[in-house]
Amino acid sequence: GGDQSEAAPDTVAVSVIKDISVPFLLSYEKYMAGELKPEISRFGVGEGAVYYSPYHNFEDRIPAGVQEKLDEVIQGLSDGSITVPDIAY
Repeated sequence: GGDQSEAAPDTVAVSVIKDISVPFLLSYEKYMAGELKPEISRFGVGEGAVYYSPYHNFEDRIPAGVQEKLDEVIQGLSDGSITVPDIAY
């Protein structure tokens, strides 16, 4: 998904963006290096495949504490100190 702010600029404060090109590029790089294996690979915040959009015109309306907590969560997901369990479909 992409930035949804254009759909409702007065109500969408931030969007979670999933960049599907990242897994394809990383997998292609592994393939070209002869390192691609038949395994499940997870791509998320740490790989740059999932991220938040800018706050657009909402920077002043979102409390600083909330923005700081979001930054902490993003950092934790990036460095692995916050883990997300696997979801079986």
